[in-house]
Amino acid sequence: MRVPAIVVTVALGLALTSHTAAAQTTKSVKPSASHGSVAGKLESYDPATRTMKIKAGKNEQEITLASTAVVHQGAKTLSTDELASRQGQNVKVRYTVTDNHKTADSVTLAAAAPHAAAKKQ
Repeated sequence: MRVPAIVVTVALGLALTSHTAAAQTTKSVKPSASHGSVAGKLESYDPATRTMKIKAGKNEQEITLASTAVVHQGAKTLSTDELASRQGQNVKVRYTVTDNHKTADSVTLAAAAPHAAAKKQ
């Protein structure tokens, strides 16, 4: 007994559709991460908790540094521990938000001001 090709094609199509629908309904829904950035003054950095506070206007934001976070000042790459000595400096922080928690991916410090002697020239 031969089964017409059209019947086999329809049966396979229905089986695949059913399998895909079942896979989609059993998938756990993960909250999607969003990205953002903030520019302001570095109020504080705690190396023990890897948490920094950024003052942007009248608002203060608390952001945790990711273990892979990179800190830059101009072309120079700094260690995250150096943030503790940079309080009051202007920064731009790029972060990821997951479950209302901000995790910094990168921190860019304002370029160091030129020395007074260099300005006189």
